[in-house]
Amino acid sequence: MTDSKWMTRASPLWGLSIGVSSMAVIGSFGLEYLGNTQPCFLCYLQRWSWLGLLLISIIANARPSLDRLLRVLRTIGIAAILSLGAYHTLLIAGMLEERCTKRNVIQSEQQLFEDFASSKPCNRNNAALTGLPAPAWSFIGAVILMIAPVIIRRQHAYLSNFQ
Repeated sequence: MTDSKWMTRASPLWGLSIGVSSMAVIGSFGLEYLGNTQPCFLCYLQRWSWLGLLLISIIANARPSLDRLLRVLRTIGIAAILSLGAYHTLLIAGMLEERCTKRNVIQSEQQLFEDFASSKPCNRNNAALTGLPAPAWSFIGAVILMIAPVIIRRQHAYLSNFQ
């Protein structure tokens, strides 16, 4: 006999997370290779954050027994994407001082800070989707993933009152 604790179903939030993460990753590669947009250092950080969230979501969907640990990692990943997306969008909008770099390999923390301090501006021509830059779409996707659990819990609580 199996223990029901290990045989739980995956939360529908993981499916939403897989979908949004996949769209973000496909969109970022599409802008780079099909839209001929050269990503900056922050673009790469956002892409890697979305790839990490996608991996966490796929594992959580396959192994519901790890749900609690992966929810914590999911929240940390979404917070990173939110902060990167907001910062990057404000850079592109010109509301903050521009500090993006195009280095692909970082050897040390010192090199990261030096590159970040002496970097070139972001590409402002990547507003391909309805006038919003790609980092803004990344931010919007992370906001959706952050508020989805609240909406789903409220809807579940509301529907359980009628049963």
